[in-house]
Amino acid sequence: MCSLPYHISEHTACYCSYSGMHCVTLPGWAKGVDYKPGAPITSTPPNHSWNAVFIDGNWQLVDCHWATRYLQAERNTPESLVYEYVQLVR
Repeated sequence: MCSLPYHISEHTACYCSYSGMHCVTLPGWAKGVDYKPGAPITSTPPNHSWNAVFIDGNWQLVDCHWATRYLQAERNTPESLVYEYVQLVR
């Protein structure tokens, strides 16, 4: 089963395709708000994904997942993290 960030990047790739832009999804591992410095990255499967979009002859990296969140307090903790999504349906 795919994690939430993977679904967001797949939707982004779909939107790019509809608009005629070449886009690929790049799965991998991210060090998020709950990462402790020095801890090994051990999550399986990958816990994040990004998009690479080909624009004006260059590949640009896009992270639509992390662009949907912000901290509601000054503390950088998972409890302070707030997500805002735009629900798109057809």
